[in-house]
Amino acid sequence: MTKAGPNIHATLLYIEKKGLLLTGPSGAGKSDLALRVLTTHFSNSFCAAPPELVTDDQVILRQSQGKLYGRPPEAIKGLLEVRGVGICHFPNREESQIHGVIALTPNQQPERLPSTPFATIEIETICLPTVQLNPFEQSAPQKLVLLAQNFGK
Repeated sequence: MTKAGPNIHATLLYIEKKGLLLTGPSGAGKSDLALRVLTTHFSNSFCAAPPELVTDDQVILRQSQGKLYGRPPEAIKGLLEVRGVGICHFPNREESQIHGVIALTPNQQPERLPSTPFATIEIETICLPTVQLNPFEQSAPQKLVLLAQNFGK
C-alpha cells in the first residue's frame, strides 16, 4: 500500500544509488552543498556514477512497502536555487527512495567519529540512518559520497 506524505523543506540528492535527504533550516547550506556535489568531478574509482538532483527546497514524501520516497513538486522539477545567481536548471530524477538523512549543522562541528551503526531518525514512521555534517567544509561533497556508500551496510 502506498501512503502519500507531506511536502517538507529539504533537498534530495541521488548518490551512489542512494537517496540522501539534506535537512536543516533556511540558509543552512542545502542548495549550496547540492550545487557543489552536482558540479564536482568525482573519479570513477571514488564515485561509480555522477550524483543527480532529485529536488531542491521541497520534497514530497510518500511511503510504499515500508520504504520512504521523495520527489519534487511539479513547479520546481529540475530547479536548484543558487544564491547570488538565481534559479538554475539541472537534470533531475523523478523520484528516489530515501536511504539516509544528512542533518546540516553549519554553525557547529559534527561528532568526530559518529556512532556506528548510525543514529536514526523517524520520518513518516520510517526509521532512517542520520548523520550531522557541516555543509561548508571543503570536503562536504566527498563526505556525502562516502556516506551514500556506507548507508545500508
